Amino acid sequence: MLEKILKYAFGLTGALTAMTLVRLLMIRNGMEEQLTTVYGIGIIVFASLVLGIIMFFLGGKVISVTSGLVDRIENSLQKITLYELLIGACGLIAGLIIANLISIPLYKIEVIGVPISIIINILFGICGIYFTVVKRNENIFDAFGKKRTAHSVKLLDTSAIIDGRILDLSRTGFLEGELVIPGFVLEELRHLADSADDIVRAKGRRGLDVLNLLKSDAKIPVTIDKSPGNPQMEVDEQLLTRARELGAKVIT
Repeated sequence: MLEKILKYAFGLTGALTAMTLVRLLMIRNGMEEQLTTVYGIGIIVFASLVLGIIMFFLGGKVISVTSGLVDRIENSLQKITLYELLIGACGLIAGLIIANLISIPLYKIEVIGVPISIIINILFGICGIYFTVVKRNENIFDAFGKKRTAHSVKLLDTSAIIDGRILDLSRTGFLEGELVIPGFVLEELRHLADSADDIVRAKGRRGLDVLNLLKSDAKIPVTIDKSPGNPQMEVDEQLLTRARELGAKVIT
């Protein structure tokens, strides 16, 4: 219903635009007296009908394209967290500040100065958003050579990953430091996901899904520890041993 109303609105706008333009052209060409004649009225009606019909069908295309674009934007925004939006906004501001500083001497160049400055602003704005969103999970102190401390590293065991609540905690920003998933824990999840038992297989697949979401959604760094484990030891024993080696805490 709304689409039909908008199409008729486009058509009416086209008809009114044509009527106004034809009247204006006739007045400017000294044909004002013919506005009230059959000839003048016929021209106005004909032009209004033609442009109205064109705008009616063109409006349908515009509405369809716009609706599809709005749906895609809405779906994209639903996948983006508030944290990512804020980080992206900060990156955009930083990029525009740098771009404007670079553009100051370019404004003095005649003709091409302004277009080049606009292009630089667009490029630096996009780059600012891209780099801040891509690097959102990295610890800024790592860039200055700060080594991770014992209390900042937290090892996850299989049950904590399958439980899934660690994902909600990581999204809220409540946890600090770095989450580390030992390689032998990842192997156990894969083994569970390949189990013949339906319940066990469901748990394993849930754990792998949670792990993938942790990598993409967590507000703190999430890494896979590829250090070789000891097949002769149980997973829990390996986890405690690895925690002692790193001086890390275990989340279970």
